Amino acid sequence: MNELAPTLADFARPVLQPLADDTPLTRRREALGLAVLVWNAVILDRNGGDHVATLLEQLARVPGPGGSILRQLAEDLVARKEDRFPDDLRIVARWALTEVAPGQLSLEVEGAPVA
Repeated sequence: MNELAPTLADFARPVLQPLADDTPLTRRREALGLAVLVWNAVILDRNGGDHVATLLEQLARVPGPGGSILRQLAEDLVARKEDRFPDDLRIVARWALTEVAPGQLSLEVEGAPVA
């Protein structure tokens, strides 16, 4: 069940690594959630969709400077997926990031093939 977790953690590193050690778990989940959205959108687009474009448009509409920052992060993740994980077509069906001990996180991921 968790074989996708190391791959997803590696993929999400650019949005997770800059977070300070005391970053709340909810913020870490938000960062990982962005990575999951991008991961799945890139895979779904291989079947002729426009999920990435739609996601980027939605992120750009976030008010204030956050929108452009989120869009740039997502664009960087799209490039990372296409460059480092082009043949990994497992959809992230479910994921959970939990704190198992102070400062120790656990990532569980359930992948599924593209339907």
